[in-house]
Parts: sequence; structure tokens; C-alpha cells
Amino acid sequence: MIIRSIDSKNDWNFGAGIASYATYDTAIGISLAITLRTFLGECYFNPSVGVNWFQLINEKNKDYVLLNIKSAIAAAYGVLQVKEVSYNYTVDRVLTVTYDITTIYNNRLQGSVTI
Repeated sequence: MIIRSIDSKNDWNFGAGIASYATYDTAIGISLAITLRTFLGECYFNPSVGVNWFQLINEKNKDYVLLNIKSAIAAAYGVLQVKEVSYNYTVDRVLTVTYDITTIYNNRLQGSVTI
């Protein structure tokens, strides 16, 4: 898998030739972060990508929220198995999703995405 890499401000990298791209597990991690930061229907060329955050924003059932996040992670390209997913929502309205997955390259990938 090859995908354009992102910088520390989550903007696409351009102008560095092949260095502007990420491969393998790094690319899967970037793709996963983009999927979790995308609202369902926001991507005009693939409206099925993303999470229905508008529906989940006031949801009191934490298991339902977790199930929706897990479903979005499992549907992301390159994810073979979802081992563990958790999230934390602070009073400052910062959501952090932490995941532990197995990729199509048979590697374990752990990370977190702040939304």
C-alpha cells in the first residue's frame, strides 16, 4: 500500500518526490487516521468512508459508540484484524481513539488518533 504522507498538522506532504509518500504499515496508520477523522458522507467520491460522528456525538451508550468506531477501523483498507479499540473523551471535547490491529502485512500496529 502506498499513500501520500501527512505532516504534524495533518496536511498532505507535497514537493519531495517519493519522500512525500508512506508505505506498508505507516500507510495503513495514516489511512486509518484519515478514516477516523472523516465524517460519514463527507468524502464525495466515497461517501461510505468515515464515522457517523453526528449520530454518535450525544450517544450515552458507550458500547454503541465503540462498536461504530471498531466497524470503521475494520473497514479501513489494510486492516486484517481488530484486536482492541478504546476511546477517551475529555471535558475539553478532545476524542482520542487508541487501537491495536493486525495489518495485511501480518504486523501488529498500535496507535492512537486524536480527533
